[in-house]
Amino acid sequence: MNSATQASDLRSQQRTVGKGVAVGILCMSAIISGVYWALDPLSGMEVLSNRLAHAIGCNAVAVVMLLIGIGLVGNARALSPAINPLLGAESARTQIYGRYLTNTLEQFVLFAAVILALSLYLNDQSMTLLPALTANFIIGRVIFLAGYLRNPLHRAAGFAMTMYPTIICLVYVLWRIATSGIPR
Repeated sequence: MNSATQASDLRSQQRTVGKGVAVGILCMSAIISGVYWALDPLSGMEVLSNRLAHAIGCNAVAVVMLLIGIGLVGNARALSPAINPLLGAESARTQIYGRYLTNTLEQFVLFAAVILALSLYLNDQSMTLLPALTANFIIGRVIFLAGYLRNPLHRAAGFAMTMYPTIICLVYVLWRIATSGIPR
């Protein structure tokens, strides 16, 4: 394949990923705003320990996506020649499960830290943002895996759905720390 063809293929792949990111941003916006506005304000959230407890509960729900990834990889290995991971006998599907697991671990670590930190700065009216972000995280991880299994370029929507809210919330938390310190 010549360099002009490779460049054309790369641009085509980049357009596919870009469209996926755009779809992910639209889905993320709809899910987060829909869940946020559908839920009633949470009572008792004026107390910091209650907000932290709620954040921990949201993280406990979101970590299920990591557990699913571990199960997918474990089952795929146990039922195939890849049972010995040193043989290099993983099918493409098993490799995708492994990459899903790795990316979900990375995303969850960031998500969990941001959810906990965010809970320090939200009030009882805005604490419904945490379950909205959690719902988006779960749906985003499902879309990431489904897209990856269909075509590795189609994982972009799910990736965007989980990464962009984390970045936005992290920037907000860092701004609040810089401007008002850490609540006690």
